[in-house]
Amino acid sequence: MAERITAVLTDETRQAILKLKYETPDTAKIMGVEYYLAVIQDGVRTYAELEDWKNNIQSQALSNGFHKNIIDQTVKNRSLSYSSGSSCPMYTLK
Repeated sequence: MAERITAVLTDETRQAILKLKYETPDTAKIMGVEYYLAVIQDGVRTYAELEDWKNNIQSQALSNGFHKNIIDQTVKNRSLSYSSGSSCPMYTLK
């Protein structure tokens, strides 16, 4: 896990992320960074809240006319940076 993300995680947020990952159905398509953004930035704590959060992010992107990847736009707005220089892209807090 990136050093900067680790620096802002508390035991409570770490547990919330793990709980959400456990509760997420195998058929759901949720990127790891989405859990971190939802929990750390927006206080999401339940799977129902995560679904609402994700729908809200997508609705905002569509209503604002974004044609880019929704998560990339969210990451940009949340002071995160994206590095695609390797076979495993990374998101890190600035």
